[in-house]
This record gives sequence, C-alpha cells and structure tokens, in this order.
Amino acid sequence: MTPNPDILCNSEIKFKLFLEKAINLNFDYIATGHYARIETGLEKTRPVSYRLLK
Repeated sequence: MTPNPDILCNSEIKFKLFLEKAINLNFDYIATGHYARIETGLEKTRPVSYRLLK
C-alpha cells in the first residue's frame, strides 16, 4: 500500500509554512486537528486511520 504523498510533506512543507504564517500574523493559538474524533469508515480495506497517519 503506497502512503498518501500529502502525509509525507505535511511536516516539512505545509505545517512549516502554516506555522510561519501564524507567527507572522501574531496568532496566539492554532488548531491542528490533533483533537479529532476517530470514526470507523465503511471501507474495511483502508480504514479512516490510514488518512490520519503520522
């Protein structure tokens, strides 16, 4: 199973740029989604947790 390429670039590209932008805008807080509730999907071969990898 090939991992989602977006997951691999999140920490180096997306989150880095997102954090830099938040700092430049003097944000006090940012929401990362780490408090997401995990649901069970209908597709059993590739569970929802696959998309939340890493």
